[in-house]
Amino acid sequence: MTTMLDRGGTTERAYRCVAVVLGAVLVTAAVLKLVSAWQGHAGFGPYGGRAVWAGAVTAELCVGTWLAAGAAPATARGAAAAMFTVFFVVASAKAAAGEATCACFGAARIAPAAMAAFDGLALVALAALKPRPRPASPRFLAAAAVFSLSAAALTTGVGLTSPSTIGGPHPPAELHLGVVKAGGTAKGLLRVPVVQNQSGRLAPPSVSCTCLAVTQQVQEGGEEQTVLLSICLDLCSKPEFRGSLRIEVEGSWADGKQAYNCFVLCEVQ
Repeated sequence: MTTMLDRGGTTERAYRCVAVVLGAVLVTAAVLKLVSAWQGHAGFGPYGGRAVWAGAVTAELCVGTWLAAGAAPATARGAAAAMFTVFFVVASAKAAAGEATCACFGAARIAPAAMAAFDGLALVALAALKPRPRPASPRFLAAAAVFSLSAAALTTGVGLTSPSTIGGPHPPAELHLGVVKAGGTAKGLLRVPVVQNQSGRLAPPSVSCTCLAVTQQVQEGGEEQTVLLSICLDLCSKPEFRGSLRIEVEGSWADGKQAYNCFVLCEVQ
């Protein structure tokens, strides 16, 4: 009997440590997304719009706080497992597509493969450690309701007032180069809308793969400002590569504010 109690206590303590760590990770990710949006570096396109982005960040913030707080641990564990499952699927898909960053922590650049590995470990830990069920107190439920409403108001306000229109409610622009011979080259032009900025000067573009060269030229005319991208893909240094290639291109103004982002896609055979 004593051994069983000792094992139960050890499992409970291990779960609390895991819950606090994973809760802190979720809250940190949500806060960094809010900071990125506030600074104008958020990409709302992958979420389908600002409202969905706000809902996703609110859920991340609430589940992370709930998990770390330790109230109703069995239910919190289930909610966290569902969230990390979604994260694992999304990060794995981005890693398979060759994307350079998953945007899980706002503007911080983290490889999707690394994030998928972390999400997978989180799921294993949550599956292995089962806390004793304890109901949440009425006081906690009242505090949780107030916190959730406050978090929703904060994320919605930041999302709606963010100066970033990258992707707007639409997905980032894409240039499809079609089938490219292994070790060969391909060129293309892409015109993308940019976020208005008083500096008027673009910094050199950031490209997720060294095999892609990009030159950019701001186009004036009409109500919408755009940039014309001249793109050259050179696979001579990667003659053995085969498969789908997805390269992200990000442009920023001279003051550091994001101007545009887009993707170059091709099939290397």
